[in-house]
Amino acid sequence: MKLKFDNILVVDNFLEEELANTVSQELLENKTWSCNWGGHPDKTNKQWHWHRSIWNDKKGMPELQECEMIGHPNISLLWKDVSRALLYRFGFAFLPVRAYANAHTYGVDGAMHRDDGDITVIYYSSPNWKIEWEGGTALYNEAADDCIKYCSYKFNRLFAFPAGTRHKPMPVTKECTEIRTVIVFKTIVDVNHETYAKAYYEGRIGNEQIL
Repeated sequence: MKLKFDNILVVDNFLEEELANTVSQELLENKTWSCNWGGHPDKTNKQWHWHRSIWNDKKGMPELQECEMIGHPNISLLWKDVSRALLYRFGFAFLPVRAYANAHTYGVDGAMHRDDGDITVIYYSSPNWKIEWEGGTALYNEAADDCIKYCSYKFNRLFAFPAGTRHKPMPVTKECTEIRTVIVFKTIVDVNHETYAKAYYEGRIGNEQIL
């Protein structure tokens, strides 16, 4: 599926304050982070950022009709709010196929890449973040020679964009004293949802069409 660069979603204060703080604390207290993550598909470009799996963290997995993300009840609540936001923004439903978290500190950032799936969803989960610490997400054009959108890092902000868009997490400044954490959901259009047929017959979904 092809999506326009302007098909993005940015929502501030996305979760209720108590849930946002609980999700953030859960990530910071978790001990299953691994470093030197192989971010490049062929695994030749090892990246120094930290990574931890949340749910179904493998590429190419088929979508699951039931997604409770057992063991992560608060992140499951986050996904339910994400699902509603995507439905409202695009007019049809999405399914999660992967969920994981990444973390960066000063001197660590990610490489430019594309994602699998249809829509990538990033939730900024580090509290007490200062805007001057940077650490946002940059989207690039097809030629990868210009930044077409920069979404600053703000705690409790949701950022969603077409998965095929070139993008990268930007580094944090040397003044930053916190860890930059994000929760990522890889999603695909739910073709079995009633909203899909409506969008298809209205011409908003098709093999050669764009949203």
